[in-house]
Parts: sequence; structure tokens; C-alpha cells
Amino acid sequence: MLNLDRIQKNERLMRAMFGLSIKQFNELVDVFDRNYEKAIDAERAARGCVRKKGGGQKARLSTPSLKLSFILIYLKCYPTYDVQAVLFDLDAGNCCDWVKRLLPVLESTLGEKQVLPVRKICSIDEFLQHFPGEKDLLIDATERRTQRSSNNKTQRKHFSGKQRAHTRKNIAASNPEKKILFLSPTKAGHYHDKKMFDKETSFRFIPSDCCLWLDKGFQGVQHVHKNIMQPKKKPQNRELTIEEKEENKVISALRMPIENVFAGLKRMNCLYDVYRNRNGQDDKFIFLAAGLWNFNLECRG
Repeated sequence: MLNLDRIQKNERLMRAMFGLSIKQFNELVDVFDRNYEKAIDAERAARGCVRKKGGGQKARLSTPSLKLSFILIYLKCYPTYDVQAVLFDLDAGNCCDWVKRLLPVLESTLGEKQVLPVRKICSIDEFLQHFPGEKDLLIDATERRTQRSSNNKTQRKHFSGKQRAHTRKNIAASNPEKKILFLSPTKAGHYHDKKMFDKETSFRFIPSDCCLWLDKGFQGVQHVHKNIMQPKKKPQNRELTIEEKEENKVISALRMPIENVFAGLKRMNCLYDVYRNRNGQDDKFIFLAAGLWNFNLECRG
């Protein structure tokens, strides 16, 4: 079985196994335990359970620290259920049940810490309420590989010509300080960046005085939002001028924080490795990874 005592005393191992520092882990444990107890009470009430709480066989993941370690290792290292079972002295079926039970608890914990990105915006007032004072939004799309489907229609839907692989895709918006403010729903990899932007209604409620920093994949956004900074595309049969090339370099450099954000997200192997779960759980993975990234930034600050 995994030696958690050794890991939780070593900063380097904590980062490698959990994606959090010792201080950050300790800050989450109590909130995680409180939300776990709430989830268990709600589950018991829904089942109409009358047996006294605490009865029956004792769980292998008996402490809050062990439960939080379990779900963080799953997201950070993304082992198969068989490997996770060996690490925590469980069987693969138990691991699957624990993952399904603990993912919502981790989401509630990060929500209580107010570090989860917004998923939907319905008005300009709501945008200003969520992001007061934000004048610059760095927007880009990120893809991660998924298993190739045996269904031909699904296969074509998920094939990304850009990545030459079957992928799933999100658009994220961050501020220059690298905090993820907004995360779009997960879509199939064949969607173009601009098409995803157009279909996501939340982007229609960005105030006109907020500047959008975009890459060349979002050509055409300038027709719906005038205040943008975007590298110029090379015109047909003509080269860019030296001034235009220099301007493109400056814009790309100032957009770099969003690329750092995606690199930080994909330190979680559930986003870096080929996705192998089902039922859209990948949307939950990137949502929680974004919350953990924001939590890391908040604790550093």
C-alpha cells in the first residue's frame, strides 16, 4: 500500500503525487471532510436509511486525509482503476465507486473556496458581478486526446485535423494574472475555435470596454466585439510588413499567460494522458483541474 505519511512530509513528492503543496493540502482537508459528511448525510436521507450512522463494515479510506489523497492522486497521476486499487489496497470496482463519490465532494470543496471558473454567463450585469474590474481577457482553446471510437460517426466528430488525433476541446478565458475566469462546456475536437466561440452565448455578454486577446484561430471575432487584440494574418499573395510582424510578436508575448495556464492544467495527467473514461467525465476533470490551478495561484498570492 502507498506510504502516504512519507509523501505528506515531502514537498516535492506532494507536488508530484497530488499537484498541491503540503500547506495547500492541509488547507483543503477540513473543508473536504465537511463536504464529504454533507454528501453522505444527503445520500442516507435519499435512501431513507434508518441505521445509526457509523454502523456496518468500516471503509478502507477511513480518514479525510486518505480520501482527499485518493481523489487527488487519481486526477494528478490518472492511473487505471487496477493500479489505483493496488495503491490503496482496494479492488478495481471499489475504486470506481470511490471516484464517483469523491469527485462531487472535491467540486463542492473548491466551490466553497471560490476558485472554480464560471461556466455560464447570461447578462452583462452578471459578467460585472463575477469579474469586477477585469479589463483584459485572454481567450484560447485547448484540446486533449481521447480514445478513438469504434463508431464511425463519433470517430469523425472527435477527429481534430489540427492535432491529427481524436480530441475533446474547451475554450478558456483567463486574466493576465493567469487565473481561469471562464471555462466553456467540453465539445468534440472537430469544432473550430471560432465556431465554438460563436456558439458559446456567454461571450456575447462581455462588456465593450473589455479587451479580448485572441490568436489567429479566432479570425472574425472583430465583427462582433470591436475591442480585440489579435495578430494579423498574412494576406494572400502579400507579406506582412516589418511593423506588422513586430506588432504580432508583442501581441503574442502579451497573450503568453493563457498558454502558461494550459501548461499548468495539463500537469494533471487526467488532461495530459489519453482520456479513457465515459459519460462526459472529461468535462468534470478539466473543471476540477481549473479549480485546483486557481487554488494554487491563490495560495501563492
